[in-house]
Amino acid sequence: MRSHKFRLDPTAEQVETLEAFGDARRKAYNWALGMLKEIFEQNCSADGVGDVLVEVSSSIWEHSPKQILGVITRSGDRTDYRFASKQELIGILTRCKKTLDWSEICPSRAVEMALGDAAQAVSAFWKRRKTDPKVGYPRFLAQREHKEDTFTVIESISILSGKKRDAVKLPKLPPIKICGSTRHLEREIIRYHGLIKEATVSVRRGHWWVSLMIERDAKSEGPEVFKEVDGVGDDLGLKTLHTLSNGQIVENPRFLRASSKKRQEYSRSVARKTKAREQSVVLEKIEAHQKALTEWSSGEQSTTKPEFLQVPLPSKSNRLLRAEDRLRRLDNHIANGRHTFHRQIAAKLIPAYPILGVEDLAIANMVQNHHLAKSIMDAGWRDQLNCLETRATDHGTLVIAAKTFFASSQLCSVCGYKNPLVKDLKVREWTCPDCCAHHLRDLNAAQNLRPTQAQIDQALADRQRAREKYEKHKQQISERAIRNGAIHKAKNAARKAKTMSRAASSIVTNHLIPRSVASMPEETLTRAWSHYQTDGLPSGGAEDIVFLDKRIPAHVGEAESTDSNGLAPPT
Repeated sequence: MRSHKFRLDPTAEQVETLEAFGDARRKAYNWALGMLKEIFEQNCSADGVGDVLVEVSSSIWEHSPKQILGVITRSGDRTDYRFASKQELIGILTRCKKTLDWSEICPSRAVEMALGDAAQAVSAFWKRRKTDPKVGYPRFLAQREHKEDTFTVIESISILSGKKRDAVKLPKLPPIKICGSTRHLEREIIRYHGLIKEATVSVRRGHWWVSLMIERDAKSEGPEVFKEVDGVGDDLGLKTLHTLSNGQIVENPRFLRASSKKRQEYSRSVARKTKAREQSVVLEKIEAHQKALTEWSSGEQSTTKPEFLQVPLPSKSNRLLRAEDRLRRLDNHIANGRHTFHRQIAAKLIPAYPILGVEDLAIANMVQNHHLAKSIMDAGWRDQLNCLETRATDHGTLVIAAKTFFASSQLCSVCGYKNPLVKDLKVREWTCPDCCAHHLRDLNAAQNLRPTQAQIDQALADRQRAREKYEKHKQQISERAIRNGAIHKAKNAARKAKTMSRAASSIVTNHLIPRSVASMPEETLTRAWSHYQTDGLPSGGAEDIVFLDKRIPAHVGEAESTDSNGLAPPT
């Protein structure tokens, strides 16, 4: 599986539709999360083993169904809860779909994906809660002026190539234009026999994006590497972004630091602007309304109760909107420049080195150090590792990641001695007290990250095992689809036979043949005629029967010119 991300250029109407889809997806997620939260709060104090039918109150979620199933399993002092799964939530949504105004706005697959995300979030929460009771319940999605809208669809996705600009077709939407070309995507689909499995639409910093997930044939991926090729270690850092074990280095461009003064100026400009155009007018209305309420409640004047005050939210001033747009464009420029640089470095390193050893960094823990957090986020280590892994898939390169807490900087690359003094980041050079070898900090770490032959063999075995597992999974899905298709075909055949039998008996037993007989298949009419010849007609109905269609095959009734009632069979 590989994803391709494109920037969209939607029209004003399409933006409104995309925002409505994102809002519907948010409501579906919150709807499912609210029901599961009520189940969790009620089941935590429940006693008993087995199935427990939980009454879900509709105080907060008025559209929630009245009952939902939660399963409790107790073994000794341990209690396990299994909440509604994705399929169960889909079934519940189907039953109460008419009461939910947002269920028909968004594509059905997008709503199902949102329900699956909610079920997965609650399941992950409960697993973590077993070890840490302080873990909080998953948060609800807030509406933040459509700044973080996202939804996923998994069907009816296609790429349209135009003379001037390409477009993407999504369910319930007209084709949306794409900024850029999709030729590389089309080439990849043809080369790797790929299929577009899903599309995720998101908005970030005012721009809409679509990420297309492509399923590729594992047999058509890049060539395998040779085991006798020596690996190269790559150490990610702040001063130098890449330090290879062969001595090659890549400097860190520091995109955020380079634009820090301009960004600081733009941020101050946003902070100084007026937050609302009619803020003073709104405040005056609120004060007058509060004064009227006070006079009415105190009874000083014989006035009626003031009506509910509906004051629209104050809109932002034009200068504030322009300042925010200027700051947003600068942030986009920084992020796009960093990502482009990472892709260019990956395009140079991956083809040059068939085996690359990197370090799986715990970036979330490292940014807790506030002295280095800004520099770490500016370097973009995670994005760089993702670019390396993505590029390695096309070229058949092995990217072997060392363990998260592997002491690559403290170990001597010559004798393996571990020097705890190197934990101090100020130590940039050190001499091994055991073998007297002098080391540069980053170069020594890169040499320690160089994969061994055992690690290469293990990585190749893992890759082969993953491919076999993927092929087995695809075969199971194919067999399940064939089996379901056979079952569906058998049900349709039985339903068709039942309908034909009912129509045949209707031809004989009814006084008038319905006009739909003109569109009936020949098998139905043949069965009706044989039934008519064997059992005859009901009393009093012979004179009323009219054959509106003469489509019964010629060989039926050729042996007999007339039947027992004196009627000639139709030809």
